[in-house]
This record gives sequence, structure tokens and C-alpha cells, in this order.
Amino acid sequence: MRAGPVAQFNAGEPGLGISAREYLAERKLILTGADSWAVEAVGKGSGSENPQPFECHIKLQTKRGIWDMENLNLSQLVADKAYEFLFVWSPLKMKGATGSPGNPVALY
Repeated sequence: MRAGPVAQFNAGEPGLGISAREYLAERKLILTGADSWAVEAVGKGSGSENPQPFECHIKLQTKRGIWDMENLNLSQLVADKAYEFLFVWSPLKMKGATGSPGNPVALY
């Protein structure tokens, strides 16, 4: 891959800020997900209110146990018009970790 696209990809992305994540956490949310690589806003010009990169990961995953699913591809669910489904995810339990492989399954 050329340096241009890699640099552009790593430059940042839109997503949730810490105030939105805290709002969701207050409502006992246990999982968030997005089709982006961080779920939260990252980088200059992203509109991020976070004081440091990956602030949401630090405050919500490691300290409150709220998981993020990144790089989701929901195109098959959309194609099948599966607007309601049972979602099952089995992450590895690793104390203090900021990530884990998992096995997401949508049953519909």
C-alpha cells in the first residue's frame, strides 16, 4: 500500500466523544460498535473533544468494562433486511486489556 492512503487512514476518523460515551455508560450500556477502526473520534479535524487519543477506550473499556466492536461489516444484515436479531459475542476475558479477539454472531 502506498504511503498516501496509509497516512490518510491513520490521520483520524469521526466517532463518539467522551461526553457521548459517558451518557451511554450512565444508561448501563455494555457494548458499542461502528464500521470504523476506533469507534471514537480520533485525530485533528475529527471534532474530537477527547483530551488524549483513545480516551474513550481508556475510561470505558478498561475502567468500566464497556466493550467496543470495531470495523464492523453489517452489509449482509442490511441486504437480508435483518433489522432485529439475536447478537452473541464471545470475547476472551483478559484483565486490564484494551482489546480481545471475539466471535460475533447474528442469529435471525
